Amino acid sequence: MYRHILVPLDGSLLAEQALPLAKMLAARFAATVTLFQAIVPIREHLHMGHEAAETPEQIELRRSRAATYLEKARADMIAAGITTKAEVRVGAAATAILEFAESAGVDMITMSTHGRTGLLQWAYGSVADKVLQGSHVPLLLVRVSDKPAAPQPPKRILVPLDGSALAELALDPAQSLAAAFDSEVLLFRSWDIPATGLDEIPVSVLDAWQKSARSDAEEYLASVVHRLQEQGLRARAETQEGAPVESILEEATASAASLIVMSTHGRSGVTRWVLGTTADRVLRSSSVPVLLMRAPRRAA
Repeated sequence: MYRHILVPLDGSLLAEQALPLAKMLAARFAATVTLFQAIVPIREHLHMGHEAAETPEQIELRRSRAATYLEKARADMIAAGITTKAEVRVGAAATAILEFAESAGVDMITMSTHGRTGLLQWAYGSVADKVLQGSHVPLLLVRVSDKPAAPQPPKRILVPLDGSALAELALDPAQSLAAAFDSEVLLFRSWDIPATGLDEIPVSVLDAWQKSARSDAEEYLASVVHRLQEQGLRARAETQEGAPVESILEEATASAASLIVMSTHGRSGVTRWVLGTTADRVLRSSSVPVLLMRAPRRAA
């Protein structure tokens, strides 16, 4: 499924933490990797006027330095047997990434959750957020660490579902990865009932609601597990009472998941899983990489 992986870099060690995972995936899928850097004009980067404009010579110097930097990273990938290209473009980072991904037929974009600034900007409200909103391919985000560990083949892939076809968009990339690495797919669904406005409702009714919610979650996941098993994948399911974000993170830890795969929005049909709610909060707290699949605009 993955034949061309794009890795945006900005010259920082933080952004480079996406490289080992991209290398591992490329080796398993025999994929080509393109290392990419956008040269953002200073005027645009600082939101200033013409007084901050650079000369063509200055832009070309920055382009040349970026090309030299990417060639060093490319040499390391080639030494590992990975077909690797390097690309430098001038323009706003997210726009340049998306335009190249579209024109080059990229199958996956892999990037760290923040770059040069040291602030959580790649994923939250800036480059990666814009890339996600405009990308038609999976976006794999690697949370940076002070002591990054070498990535290991994913033994267990956690796929949170909510019963909607939109959330099930995460199944295709999860299945491809599971088949390639012989990983177990762990389907997960949290269930809960409203925590407020229940003072006048008898305990027996609340108990019945809880049992029904749990039963619905278990039956739904069992059907999806069966579908995956029919395709020869190792799959099982877990449910948990509680709020979605906390439940997902708890399950990821309890099950020692290597990767979380989820769509960017769920039952509501509004693109909010990444933009401020569930997926965004999972990204902020997850200690393992998160692969996000954006739903088509027509489904929003």
